[in-house]
Amino acid sequence: MLCYTLTISQSAATQRQLDIVNSYCDTTGMNVNLGKTKIIVFRNGGVLRQSENWHYNGHPVETVSMYKYMGLLVTPKFGLKQKRG
Repeated sequence: MLCYTLTISQSAATQRQLDIVNSYCDTTGMNVNLGKTKIIVFRNGGVLRQSENWHYNGHPVETVSMYKYMGLLVTPKFGLKQKRG
């Protein structure tokens, strides 16, 4: 299992990083599970900009409004909440 966290402030830089990961995986024979790959945009609210969509190896990467990471719910406003139950 590979856990890779990108923390990048610009949309184009994020796409470049995804392309680098793709190239690395091609070289090493590794695969990325796009079913488990998500992007969360951190900011103080607002809708996604039109330029905020990303692709991995030609396939869209889902952008989510919350993400569960190690038992915590991560939100776009940098909030962390422990999931109960």
